[in-house]
Amino acid sequence: MGDSSSAAAASSSFPSSSSSSPSSAAASASASYIHKVQHLIEKCLIFHLSKEECMEALSKHADIKPVITSTVWNELEKENKEFFEAYYTTQTQTKDDRLSEAETNELIQKMITESSSKDHQESSKDSADASKDPADT
Repeated sequence: MGDSSSAAAASSSFPSSSSSSPSSAAASASASYIHKVQHLIEKCLIFHLSKEECMEALSKHADIKPVITSTVWNELEKENKEFFEAYYTTQTQTKDDRLSEAETNELIQKMITESSSKDHQESSKDSADASKDPADT
């Protein structure tokens, strides 16, 4: 019981960080990166890729380290157990119906390009919104 009160006391001794602090910006960038990896994994799932195939594809085409893909994939599995049980069952049944490696690579490259351009457009919009003078609105 003493641990929780000492933890509360310790945390209250640190200054609270504002939303514009470097650590908040880093946390936001990390969350954005994880969200991007999650989005790309979801695209891999649409293409019926295995975890290993997804790790390889994102490493090759999006320069995402396999350990990152694996970690995000594992968290998605924890959060969506029923989905992944059905996914793995379906995946073994449809192995013969999957796209060729060349077709899969082409689709993944297209999806990454689209995702990157969408992310760029959103960040440009956010930058433009942030630079507006509040008096102008």
